[in-house]
Amino acid sequence: CLALLLFDRLHLEVKWLCCRGSLSQAFTWRGDCRARVGLEIEDWPASRAVRKKTGNPRVPSEKLQKVLADVAAGNTLHGDFDRRLRGLLAATLARPNGAFAADAVRVIGRLTRQHGFLLTPTELSEFASWVFECALLLRCPDDALAAKELLWRRGILAAMEPNTKDDCAVASLDGAEDLMQRVIKEYLPQWHSKAEAAGLDEARLRLAAECWELHGNSTDIAGIGLYAAICAELKELERAQPVMEALAATGVDLTLAFRPELLQALKKHRLLPASLLTTIPGTLPALVQHAARLAGCCVENGAPLRRHGALLLANPAGVPLQQCSDSAGDVKLLAEGFNHAAAPLGPWGPDPQTGVMRALSISADMDAAGLPLQHRRLRKAQRHAEVHCLMQLPRLTDAVGTEILVVELADVGPSFRRAEPCYRGCLHLLSKCGVSRAYFTNGQGSIEVREIPHRPDLDVPMK
Repeated sequence: CLALLLFDRLHLEVKWLCCRGSLSQAFTWRGDCRARVGLEIEDWPASRAVRKKTGNPRVPSEKLQKVLADVAAGNTLHGDFDRRLRGLLAATLARPNGAFAADAVRVIGRLTRQHGFLLTPTELSEFASWVFECALLLRCPDDALAAKELLWRRGILAAMEPNTKDDCAVASLDGAEDLMQRVIKEYLPQWHSKAEAAGLDEARLRLAAECWELHGNSTDIAGIGLYAAICAELKELERAQPVMEALAATGVDLTLAFRPELLQALKKHRLLPASLLTTIPGTLPALVQHAARLAGCCVENGAPLRRHGALLLANPAGVPLQQCSDSAGDVKLLAEGFNHAAAPLGPWGPDPQTGVMRALSISADMDAAGLPLQHRRLRKAQRHAEVHCLMQLPRLTDAVGTEILVVELADVGPSFRRAEPCYRGCLHLLSKCGVSRAYFTNGQGSIEVREIPHRPDLDVPMK
């Protein structure tokens, strides 16, 4: 077991070195989030039951189009508009063209398979291309509007060429399937190439940025971060300067609110005073930025979501981190960690000796527990940043009296999320090992503190 632990630690150290080296490469906010985010949008308004079942809710393009309609109509006073507008920015930043193109393919598929329209080659190059472009600009028509547009185009064509026989009104099932195969294999790649040449991806970003400029909340830290990230992708970061200045004027510490990549970009373009973007070594902002860089290693180590970075600190004097400085030597960094994939866990079952429910790791225990074969599948596991910190210590007893700082990166954009140690095991393990205090980002541009009682006899089962 010791050999496996040492191998695991060495493997993660190599990964961490590789990750540190990659930070100097070209960074884009789209490249940072596209590998992780599909139809789910963080913090989109949803019921507690939906969040408990699925986590972040799945948000189709129709709901994003509703946000645009509300912006156009000035319907921005209802309580959840800020969150939905923030979701619009996140979706346009994270979702590639293909995610929106799928909406167009579904509309064309329903027209042919359900409504009986068979598109001619001319209509494929004109009408279907129009549906595709509308979808990429968050204006994808519904079935009724698309059918009306198609019939209108056919009416114009019939008026221009009255002798043309209308043989495209009704489609057979085989003809519809052949048409959709042609759309997907032949026309869709062509439309993607045209979309890139026409800059529709950039146009979608500009649309979202303009919506924020019209109705964005000047105190919404996550929304401001997403807006700044979109401006950076458009190579117009100076557009975000006024809102960043206004946010700093409210007393928000930007180094506690945003990731180092955004702070470096603002500093490089000299959009804000260096004093607002620079941290002093050993202070709380410097430690938060260090933990944020650690959290950036999660994706490369098999943890694309819930990216946490943590620092285990020795603070003998008990001085709050908000008052610490490197010159005073108040705190000492003992270990650092980040979320990463761990060895898979066995099925959940009663221990043969004690009867206590735990993860069973060997076949003999599974046989004794009477588990059927279909219930013996291994489960994916993830080691959290707090546990990773404890693993770096020579002895677990060295954690007694220490403090831990935890940072979580937002799924999309440069802001931080609430990173309180989870109740599923991390908090219990910290309590058992004697970590006395936890500092964590709260997603509102500041740090919260939680005192942790020392409970050495606490039973922390393997999940």
